[in-house]
Amino acid sequence: NFPVFSSMISKKTAHTNSVNGIAVTERGNTMNNSIWDKICLTLLIIGGINWGLVGIFEFDLVAWLLGGSASILSRAVYILVAVSAVWCTTLLFRLDDHEDSRQIHSVG
Repeated sequence: NFPVFSSMISKKTAHTNSVNGIAVTERGNTMNNSIWDKICLTLLIIGGINWGLVGIFEFDLVAWLLGGSASILSRAVYILVAVSAVWCTTLLFRLDDHEDSRQIHSVG
């Protein structure tokens, strides 16, 4: 559907089962993809909480913990959160693919 995003997503494995003369093909994510998704979602949660603190209390927890907003460590965290956000946009397309991941066709 979206070649740019599908090339970013790791390869999927296909499993075919036959039940009562009907073949069911399921595509599943590899373990590495699942771990990467969890890491990115964790970073987004950290970023979201940090932005909430900035918006409500004008307190940047990442900057406070890592030596100011201009420090190399804080900037690295900000960059990782941004990359994670870009990666997690692929989840929107993969959730749509998950609904179509079960392809049912009759076995001859």
